[in-house]
Amino acid sequence: MSKTLVIAGNSLRRLFRDRSNLFFVFVLPMVLILVLGLVFGSGFTTLVAVVVPANDDRARVLYEEIADTTAFEASEADDEAAARRRLRRNDI
Repeated sequence: MSKTLVIAGNSLRRLFRDRSNLFFVFVLPMVLILVLGLVFGSGFTTLVAVVVPANDDRARVLYEEIADTTAFEASEADDEAAARRRLRRNDI
């Protein structure tokens, strides 16, 4: 076990001896994550269909709760078959 620690310590000392390695190990990955997150990280909303039968008040309350959130874009469906058709067409 001690030989492994000696080898790891030696490798870390060699890695950080050159100051430019600090840039490539720590700074560059963070900059890339920031840039890619800014470019590709927004503009996506999840579309969700909620089946709301005509006489079901609990389903209506659930639909209104989901529609009020900013995490989803809710869409109301009359029955399960209609929701499945919209799912197959990639509407939801």
